[in-house]
Amino acid sequence: MVNIFSSICEMNLVTPPQPCSGRRTHRVEFQFSDNSRLQVFVCQRHAAEVAIVEKALLMSGEFPEGADLVAVSTCELKIGTFAPTLAVAAAK
Repeated sequence: MVNIFSSICEMNLVTPPQPCSGRRTHRVEFQFSDNSRLQVFVCQRHAAEVAIVEKALLMSGEFPEGADLVAVSTCELKIGTFAPTLAVAAAK
């Protein structure tokens, strides 16, 4: 999955292609009919183009087989709340 995170912001998924900052500032969560969830972290530009992220993940085979997509939500990551989580994860 890590390859998908980084490759979404490395690909020029919009027409015409535009440079991407690659700075992950948003979380996009996909919820499926089998109660599973998939979260990806993307830049601001890709967060505004969730359909493009959805298409890239679908084509890459990241969505659960046989489950329908039921909801998509986007959340901007706040530095104050996101950084401690990274620090805790790195400490383990």
